[in-house]
Amino acid sequence: MMTRRLIIWFVFSSLVLGCTAGQPDRSVRPVRMVRVKVVADPTLRRNDPLWRETARDLLRAASDYYEERFGIRLVRQATEAWRVEGTTTSSVTLMKSLKRSYPRAGGNQPHDVVIGLTQQPLDFYRGGRARADRLGNCTEGLGNYIVSHVGETFAHGDELNHDALALIHEMGHLLGAVHTDDPESVMHLDFDFRTGFDAPNRAIVMKNRLCPFAEADHAAGKREPSVVSHVNVDKSAGLFRRRLRCSSSRGNRHCSSSRLADNEKSCASLSTFTWDTTLARGPDRPRTGSEA
Repeated sequence: MMTRRLIIWFVFSSLVLGCTAGQPDRSVRPVRMVRVKVVADPTLRRNDPLWRETARDLLRAASDYYEERFGIRLVRQATEAWRVEGTTTSSVTLMKSLKRSYPRAGGNQPHDVVIGLTQQPLDFYRGGRARADRLGNCTEGLGNYIVSHVGETFAHGDELNHDALALIHEMGHLLGAVHTDDPESVMHLDFDFRTGFDAPNRAIVMKNRLCPFAEADHAAGKREPSVVSHVNVDKSAGLFRRRLRCSSSRGNRHCSSSRLADNEKSCASLSTFTWDTTLARGPDRPRTGSEA
């Protein structure tokens, strides 16, 4: 009798364990919550009647990506209209507008990050189609602002598109990730369809994920920090190259290089990156007023 009971108990336990083994551990919670405000400019609101849903679902897709890999959840605090006057082809101009419209983030503010979504006709040679305000680090704090172009409607659950991957890429910069030449990494310099995350950048994000966000204050009279863009790509000879000018507030150290590897090595000790738009225009592109 005892043997029969043991056999029945063993079979029942095996069935229960077999049914639950493949289920995710719902008790595991992300170790980091990032509070996000998402705002949409007039062009996106005009062209996409479902812009609130598009903004919400793009953020959810980026959150799923970072939660699965790093235990970082992006929590939407608000979705609202962003007032932008006129039309621009420059993401640099839009980033300045975003900071003026939402001058404070991080610290005691209700949001750590402000993401500005747009359908402005952004020019690749005038700041690219997506931009982060700076590379985050644990000394000065993680970054606070993203401007990103939205080319089409997006629903959560859809396969990641270029808009979602651009947002994931820029969020990586806020967390400290840098550009890489890894052909499978979402942090690659160009915006081809890539969904992986290279090992060196993975280590950076894991190291920084618990660091505080910077307490941004871009009120009148405050100094603008450096920004990161994806404009400085020279496709001559079929080779993607970037020109980077690095600067540090401690001393006047500068470095420049046309190759990614050299940039990473020579500028690794510097905390801020400033892209030189004069190098991005190319020899036949005249300087415009906004680039002066």
